[in-house]
Amino acid sequence: MRVLLVDPEGEKISPGLNLGIAYLSSSLRREGHNVGCVDLHNFSTENPSARLKKAIESFHPDMVGFSIINIAYRRATKLIAECREYYKGYIVAGGPEVSFQKENTLLTIDALDAVVIGEGEESLVKLAECVQAGTKPNSVEGVIFRDRDSNKVITNPARLLRNDIDSYPFPDYEVFGVRRMDIYPVISSRGCPHNCSFCSKYTVRSWRGRRINQVISEIKQAKEKYQIKIIQLWDSCFNPTEKRAEELCDALIASGLNIPWVAMGVRADKISDVVAKKLLLSNCKILWMGIESFDGQVFEAIDKGEKLEDIKRGVQVARKYGLSVYGFMIMGLPHDSLKKTLHSADEAIKLGVDRIFYATATPFTETRLYGWVKEHGTMLGDPLAVNQIITEENNGIIFETKEFSLSDRKKALRALNVKTGFISSKGMHHCIFPLYKIVLILRYDFKNIFRRFLKSIRYRRNKVSRIETLMENAVLCLNRIPDGSWGILKDECSNEDQIIIVRQKDFSIQPERK
Repeated sequence: MRVLLVDPEGEKISPGLNLGIAYLSSSLRREGHNVGCVDLHNFSTENPSARLKKAIESFHPDMVGFSIINIAYRRATKLIAECREYYKGYIVAGGPEVSFQKENTLLTIDALDAVVIGEGEESLVKLAECVQAGTKPNSVEGVIFRDRDSNKVITNPARLLRNDIDSYPFPDYEVFGVRRMDIYPVISSRGCPHNCSFCSKYTVRSWRGRRINQVISEIKQAKEKYQIKIIQLWDSCFNPTEKRAEELCDALIASGLNIPWVAMGVRADKISDVVAKKLLLSNCKILWMGIESFDGQVFEAIDKGEKLEDIKRGVQVARKYGLSVYGFMIMGLPHDSLKKTLHSADEAIKLGVDRIFYATATPFTETRLYGWVKEHGTMLGDPLAVNQIITEENNGIIFETKEFSLSDRKKALRALNVKTGFISSKGMHHCIFPLYKIVLILRYDFKNIFRRFLKSIRYRRNKVSRIETLMENAVLCLNRIPDGSWGILKDECSNEDQIIIVRQKDFSIQPERK
């Protein structure tokens, strides 16, 4: 049957191919289904509903599936309702927020026929079989569906998480039209064994690792197929133990691939001298660490299972061996304040964190943070309709507390944008912007001027060889834009002569290279 997978409109500030859709596509194609994709997140449009309608009219799907993350939930709800006005086929939704909302998604969105809860590779394939056969999915685990005859919502038993995640086929990027890609996203595990208060997890502290040899096989296949230049490891928790990190590094070294790579979701308390040396030898360049806050009271309340001393030591060890450290930090967590936020940013700069990425604390569904805000804070907005990544264009503030008022949060945002380098020149003449930038630095980050100067010199001196430059210029080469007008069968790949070059940083279409 024909299945159209939809990545709803999202914030352009966080582009990237939907790994969930890539895994769903490969699972469906393995069973012989014709799979298409309409990517509204990366290839945005002023009228996503019209784009989707055109895709459905072109592809004629038997089933349309929406992959919904937290911040796209409200927009996806509207898109699905509009889809039902002209599409009479089967509509299903899945993804993190749907897995939290469960039956409520069907009660809220009348247009939906079913939702898939949790990891969807098996459940969606089974559901597709039922749709193809014209039968009700009464026995499909992990599916909640609307019985149109009785107009009741039927909740099937949950599907147990599969420990052998290597039984799933490698993710399919051909469904996005990818012919070549410079940065290849890969996961070596699923889930996270930790319990941070701000994190939404439907996998309930479950970490499941892939076999290392399978990870290496996928990377080798990607190198041959897509001519990749950089590996980006997107694990929620890359190194739950030092042993796991060492095994992956050893395998990469033995493989002879010698491809530079970046690790996301790094635990600072599991970075020892031995691990750091092996990371360096395996050609790892950047570690993304979850730091969150350098205030003791704020950090303790997160319940990360680490100590601030662990964070500081992990950063220092990594930098000692020449690894760049990027820090994820959060403004506005329980017990935070303007003073504590600015202190945390200064501590990260003083420690030598190479780049700092701040987000505003967002009380997502079924997080302990959500309960804490209801009890101790005042909600100012909708957590499902905001981007929590801090930029000058989008501040993402949706609650306040007595210790950290809305006005103080706005002050903190202005200072953090300067301290972390996110100063926009939008709407400003290029001659005026340098002066404007200097004024802001003097006002909000005067104490770090000398560190800024030294960092700038180091960066310019090493700019040519830095992985940041490679990532800045990385591109995807597409045969076709994933606009939902075409699909691919089990063993079919697209070998068209057309090449569309897309910059991976922001998914802007570039001129074809000569």
